[in-house]
Amino acid sequence: LDTEQRVFETMLRLLAVPTALALNNARLTRELVEQNRIKREFQLARQMQKTLLPTRRRDFPVVALNLPAREISGDFYDYFELPDGRIAFCLGDVAGKGMDAALLMVRASSCLRWAGKDGTPPGAWLAKVNRELADTVTRGMFVCAVAGYYDPQTSMIELANAGFPPLLLRRAEGSMRELRADGPPLGILGDYAYETQQLALAGGSLYGFSDGVTDVRGPERRPIGSEGVRALIHRGSA
Repeated sequence: LDTEQRVFETMLRLLAVPTALALNNARLTRELVEQNRIKREFQLARQMQKTLLPTRRRDFPVVALNLPAREISGDFYDYFELPDGRIAFCLGDVAGKGMDAALLMVRASSCLRWAGKDGTPPGAWLAKVNRELADTVTRGMFVCAVAGYYDPQTSMIELANAGFPPLLLRRAEGSMRELRADGPPLGILGDYAYETQQLALAGGSLYGFSDGVTDVRGPERRPIGSEGVRALIHRGSA
């Protein structure tokens, strides 16, 4: 009986090896299929994001750039002309990464374009989008955004800032003015009155950028921060 039992155990061990290999191969195959599926979905999401960004125009007073660190980005921008000649613009940065952030980015970008088409003052523009997002976004997610208008005839800008990093106004003589947010990000407080700021461009330039820019690492492998961005702007304007 002992001999038969040992033979039986040996047979089981011999059978267990290819069985374990087959199960492991099946698991790896499933994981590979799932990874390929997720990769295709991210690629489709990235293509969708690209279609939402406006086409760059030559000799246009608004220039924007989006370079995602990953396949898809939570950052977005938009600009479009109004019937009265003003140019509406907005920048946004969605909290989080991945597919959830990409979907919220699409939602926020669409809402901002929809709400800005009628020339609503920037504060009311952001308040309208804020109410919409506060009713629909997942708890814990939000959107930092700035929206406004530029009038090429008067060089005046009016804007409102909902938790977006400070904008930089570089005046014609080279001095810098920082424009900080005066309200919380969109989607947190359902009823908030954002203020509208007005400023004269007067030959200067207005720069807006997400924290992806200030987080860029310099030669010493440390984030360049706002001072580093200022230095880059001065260097590029010299």
